[in-house]
Amino acid sequence: MPKTSRLLLLAATWFIRYPDVVRGQIVITTERPPVRIYSRATGRLVNLLVSDTAMVQPGQALAEIENTTHLENLPLVRSLSRQVLNGLRHQAPAIQWPNPALTFGDLQLEVNNLIKQYTEYRRLLTDPFQKKQLDLLDRQIADYRRLVVVNEAQAGINGQEFANVEQKYLADKGLYADKVYGRLEFLKEENAYLSKKKENETYRRTAIENSLTLSEREKQRQTLQHGWQEKRLTLETGIRQSVSTIENVLQTWQQNYVLKAPVAGRLTYLKTLHQNDFVRVSDTLFAVVSAGQPLLGQVTIGTLGLGKIRVGQRVIIRLDDYPYQEFGTLHGVVRQLAPSNSRQQYRVLVSLPNGLQTAPNEPPLPFRPGLTGSVEVVTDELRLLERAFYGLRKLVH
Repeated sequence: MPKTSRLLLLAATWFIRYPDVVRGQIVITTERPPVRIYSRATGRLVNLLVSDTAMVQPGQALAEIENTTHLENLPLVRSLSRQVLNGLRHQAPAIQWPNPALTFGDLQLEVNNLIKQYTEYRRLLTDPFQKKQLDLLDRQIADYRRLVVVNEAQAGINGQEFANVEQKYLADKGLYADKVYGRLEFLKEENAYLSKKKENETYRRTAIENSLTLSEREKQRQTLQHGWQEKRLTLETGIRQSVSTIENVLQTWQQNYVLKAPVAGRLTYLKTLHQNDFVRVSDTLFAVVSAGQPLLGQVTIGTLGLGKIRVGQRVIIRLDDYPYQEFGTLHGVVRQLAPSNSRQQYRVLVSLPNGLQTAPNEPPLPFRPGLTGSVEVVTDELRLLERAFYGLRKLVH
């Protein structure tokens, strides 16, 4: 080989760099991991309410699984509960009852019970019988109170008359003892005294009877009023309990059959989904990626070459879903060496300064939670000459 060619070859081995790498597998995620949404029931997807990649808000319904309580009936049940509670607070009789032809599945029994109890409650409040009975007792009580006053006045007059007759009787009794009156004449005066005494006792008995009757009417009124109040409170308690039960059943129903977004972010379908598709319990259907979260790579590597990895080293990423021959490679930087549960594998966290952009003029690749690929962590940038020298040194030793 000519001397010039040897010098050029030697120069090339000095300037050409051949990187030393450690290989592993990577999963692309976000700083705050995407929240995955699982199916809690088995059945058909009767409603897909949000399209793939759409932005969602916390609590937004995403899909409904086949069930006997339809999602479109939920506002009707909630409206009914609100109206009934408002009726208890404000005595408002106007309730917009649901169409009797509608069915509410798991809620049907409680909805029927709520309607029944509230109907009884309104009937209790508007039924005139209670008021008529109370008005009648009020009139009787007022009459008996007046009668007691009149009886007391008559008893007072009769008492005075009896006192006068009693004094005359005692005087006549003395005269009879002194033989001034004959027996027949005295018996006549004594009968008059006893008649007045009997009349006085009759007034006293009538006063007691009127007082007892007044007390009985007052007791009847209190019993009637108390019974009405007890029934009203019982119905109110039952209505509130029914509303609470409906809300609990709704919560359980929604957890089982309505898939909701737990956080705000961008929705991602984790599998191809169409309306009427069949899903099973624990199927992972969606993920929600919080907005503005930087991307992060979680690399799994073996123990071989782990000691050469340092923070700040360059990482070359080839995604499985986007062949690098067509889409190019991603570039990352080692951010942290993280502990692992396995002694045979370790985790390396990789930041992606350019996100999923493979080249400056190329659009970023679409992100999907759980993107996987292979990585090469560039641990050293050795020249070809240095690599040949290290190989020779190994042969010598």
